[in-house]
Amino acid sequence: MNKKKSLIFSSVLLIFLAISGLWVLKLYNENSKLLKINKQLIERMREKKYIKRKENSKKEGDFISDFVIRTIDDNDIDTRKLNRPILFLFFNTTCKSCIKPIIEIYRDINCYEKSGLLIIGIAMENVEILKEFRVTHDIKFPIIQDLNSKFHKVFGIIGEPSYALIDKEKRIVSIVNYFDYKEISKSLSKLIENLLEWTIKEDENYSEVNYKKVKK
Repeated sequence: MNKKKSLIFSSVLLIFLAISGLWVLKLYNENSKLLKINKQLIERMREKKYIKRKENSKKEGDFISDFVIRTIDDNDIDTRKLNRPILFLFFNTTCKSCIKPIIEIYRDINCYEKSGLLIIGIAMENVEILKEFRVTHDIKFPIIQDLNSKFHKVFGIIGEPSYALIDKEKRIVSIVNYFDYKEISKSLSKLIENLLEWTIKEDENYSEVNYKKVKK
């Protein structure tokens, strides 16, 4: 009798497991379909957002207006007083895959800062989070909190990591959305090198940097 009950129990358990397996498989397939649909919707929204932002944003070769903006350290950056190329790095600290390329590219190009390049970080996050990020990764460049997406809109930036490079005349040299570090590292360095020809005159309170475009 016990053996018969055991067989019945085992049979019921197998049937239950089989039904559960089919149910889980069905949920997985439905979830996969939903994820696929969701991804397609996101891509469509991103594309529409990209097109709309592109229509209203500056393009390579355009000039941007001078600006005065305050960093997260309460220091003002006034481009009217600057005579140097500027690299804007757009990043998001909540995205690990976005942080790594920013750190890597910064390690590669920060050597140009002493030669006249100004690097400015742009992010839309809490000031304390940005300060912590800078300390954690030993970041030296100034960071601007772009809560109203002003700079994102100007350059047509739709995501991170991205960058925009302007020359000393405030002309846009290059804009790249969602850059891949390995793909743009050499080309970005080359662009910066072609923008810089420098002499540095040190004063008691500041360094005056004069440079002109290098002939290609």
